[in-house]
Amino acid sequence: MTRRKEAVVLRLLGRTFDGFERAVEAQASVPVAASWVELPSLEHAVLSSDALLDGSVDLALVVSDWLPALIEQGKVLDLAPRLAAAPPPDWPDGWSPSMRLLQTRGDRVYGVPYHDGPMMLLYRPDLFADAREQAGFAERVGYPLAPPASWEQFLDVARWFTRPGLYGTVLAGQPDGHNDVYDFLLQLWSRGGELSSLAGPAAVSGLEFLRRLRRERLVDPASMEWDSVASGEHFAAGEAALMVNWAGYAAMCAPGAVACAPVPNGVSLNIYWVWVVAAGSAAPGPAYEFLKHLASPEMDVITSLSGATGVRLSTWRDPRVRALSPYYEVIEEVHRGVLSPPPVTDWPSVAGVLSSAIHDVMRERVDPAAALAAASAEIDAVGWLR
Repeated sequence: MTRRKEAVVLRLLGRTFDGFERAVEAQASVPVAASWVELPSLEHAVLSSDALLDGSVDLALVVSDWLPALIEQGKVLDLAPRLAAAPPPDWPDGWSPSMRLLQTRGDRVYGVPYHDGPMMLLYRPDLFADAREQAGFAERVGYPLAPPASWEQFLDVARWFTRPGLYGTVLAGQPDGHNDVYDFLLQLWSRGGELSSLAGPAAVSGLEFLRRLRRERLVDPASMEWDSVASGEHFAAGEAALMVNWAGYAAMCAPGAVACAPVPNGVSLNIYWVWVVAAGSAAPGPAYEFLKHLASPEMDVITSLSGATGVRLSTWRDPRVRALSPYYEVIEEVHRGVLSPPPVTDWPSVAGVLSSAIHDVMRERVDPAAALAAASAEIDAVGWLR
């Protein structure tokens, strides 16, 4: 009597986020055991432990910032041979070039994108369309109320809307090396600065701008402990008038409750989440087949319908998806001009240094110029960005 072969149960590891969890549950075409953990725990598991080497994980959902270190540590498999032999439909041209860049090293490809949403300006259209708000704003500041096109206008709008029961804007101030650092990078790049000039005037003025939001109480003081997901949740609850954040958080808002526009000064930042096959997986073939399934057109639509943000061009153009949130109408255009953190192995360490400096400034322990000078010296001494 022939024994029936038992089905492989794929072990998945990723960040806790309702959009991810709902999507994977709906997309599961084979038995899976998913472990969803908070961001710091996920970062530790994939970068500082052997979870991707010891056979305990088959597939991991990781942020693109971590890929250089994971590749150097040999923790993720090169998928190029499998992608060449049995690619997902429309690979690679079914994705924006900006969605294929950060997981590619020459001819090698170390993952397939799953979730994205570059930074955009999100705002409450009910407030901006209100005739009394328009008249009062114009009388106070001298120009019409509209989505801000510069950081100076952003401050004006945030100040106007800050009142009892409403904050002007939102920050994700948790010192986790992610949104706190991304907000700073956006300020740096949109002011013409570069990471090579961390102590320069663009960096200092950008960090001073972020501190001003907190000093003037244009953000909820509790936001200094919020991660990016929490910041999106508070905005979706109607607690602020506008924010610059990941476009995907517009999907958290009720229909008609959010509108989207380009980031002030016209620069956007992009990172994204990528499924990788763990180097220690005992089932790399089934793991890749499931990854390919997740990357199919209909499954990518399900990613968006579940509350995350699909990554295929076909998804961004799909009427079902465009009906979910206004950012899908402009996401393809925004992707033509996005910037990302440099793909260097030591980026998590760089981000950690920057996060500590930002946290000290936001807590009034040191001024921006001194904090950035010290951070720049530490990064230069080790040579992390060379």
